[in-house]
Amino acid sequence: MCGKVQCTNVNTNNPPPGGSVSNQIIDGSSCVNADFNLGSDVLDPAYVNQGSPCTKGKACLDFQCVNASALLSVDLHCDANNTCNGRGVCNNQGHCHCNDGWGPPDCAKSGRGGSVDSGPAQIDYSLRDGLLIFFLLVVPILVLLVLVLLYVFRRDTLERCLKGPRSRRSR
Repeated sequence: MCGKVQCTNVNTNNPPPGGSVSNQIIDGSSCVNADFNLGSDVLDPAYVNQGSPCTKGKACLDFQCVNASALLSVDLHCDANNTCNGRGVCNNQGHCHCNDGWGPPDCAKSGRGGSVDSGPAQIDYSLRDGLLIFFLLVVPILVLLVLVLLYVFRRDTLERCLKGPRSRRSR
């Protein structure tokens, strides 16, 4: 079966939020099918990915279990050892998907991995980390420094502002 992941030990009386559960008999076996409706812009997490193996020599393609050769195109000329220099694998687009440390298109030069189709295998978090350090460390230190300097050089003005106007006692 290609299409949805079949689950076992599922409580069909209490399906997960956003999901519906159904029982089917397939080839004499009872299968529980989970279906999630998360909106039109979110892919159902129970879908089987294209190219997933479904039996020996076959793969899922358009929710059908077909001969794995159907994933190959006659125009694809990729060989992992030669085209990818032994540092990656050929993807379904006929391009090298390079291992970490090697860059596309042919995995011959150093890089972050991935392919020309899918981008790098690793996400560069350096900008995010730099912004976190800046806003969580540098900004609070600068604010504290400004407050200390204001207190040191403008103590009398600050004290008047904080205490408010003094009321005079009538005698």
